[in-house]
Amino acid sequence: ILLSRELAKHRTTKRWRYDTICTGCTALLWISMATSHPSLVLLSSPKAVHQDNFDPGRGNALQAVIAALFGLTLEEVPNFIEIPTGYETAIKSFCGTGGIEITKVKLAGDDVSHLSNYDGKLCCLRGKSPRGDFGHVVVAKLNGGKFQFIHDPHPDGTMLDKREDFGWCMFFF
Repeated sequence: ILLSRELAKHRTTKRWRYDTICTGCTALLWISMATSHPSLVLLSSPKAVHQDNFDPGRGNALQAVIAALFGLTLEEVPNFIEIPTGYETAIKSFCGTGGIEITKVKLAGDDVSHLSNYDGKLCCLRGKSPRGDFGHVVVAKLNGGKFQFIHDPHPDGTMLDKREDFGWCMFFF
């Protein structure tokens, strides 16, 4: 009952929060999208949204990419990296509340022939950052069996290091 009251109290808030509700209990409050965005629409051209946290392993490039794909602001999207259930589960839940499903595909080398069904589609593409030895994500489009970089959430716009293999891509439908 206490949890229900606390969740109800926070439902009108515009920010996604990770809160301790009672001693020893921690809950993720999925609040913003459930009330202000009943359905998500994948844009044909992403909105320019830039990350504002640049800490390797804790930055919010993934948050900015999801916001860009759906035309949202950073404030309307959680920082999936910080969510204890893991970023993939959190993205599935976030997108699911808006009627969107996701498919995450591990990539190995340059062969993307198994992705031909997604040709022409925007995705979140994970690879190595050109700014250091850590991962980064960008908005990309699969185009004729190759990824075309569309939007980098990092303000310098240097996208991904093409000399390294990409790790995974995530499509939305």
